[in-house]
Amino acid sequence: MFTELKSQLNDLAPQTLQQLLLDKSIRQTNDGYIQFPGQSLQTQFQETMNFLKSPDTLSLNWDDVCILGQTIDGDYLAGDQNETTFFIPSSLLADDTEIHQMSVIDALIALESGNLDSHIISKFN
Repeated sequence: MFTELKSQLNDLAPQTLQQLLLDKSIRQTNDGYIQFPGQSLQTQFQETMNFLKSPDTLSLNWDDVCILGQTIDGDYLAGDQNETTFFIPSSLLADDTEIHQMSVIDALIALESGNLDSHIISKFN
């Protein structure tokens, strides 16, 4: 699914992918593992980050990061303009957050094809 979507993107920005998912009414991966609720997830993430705020949780300014998806386990999928993808655990623990130097669409393609290992986000189909 994501290989086909990549060919329809004008750029690799996560916001562009988010808009394409909305335009095509794609709200989840084929197996339902990752949900793509749209812009409302950004607000939910900020509220959760404020609620769980502690020295161990994420405290960076996440305004420049697009929170794109959430797994059924509550973990987050995010990306920035520098083609960096973040897999953020539902606990928001900074030390457990995985950072991958690739665009979100490329990370999704790698997960979908089984070519990216993560302790946070499982491979899906």
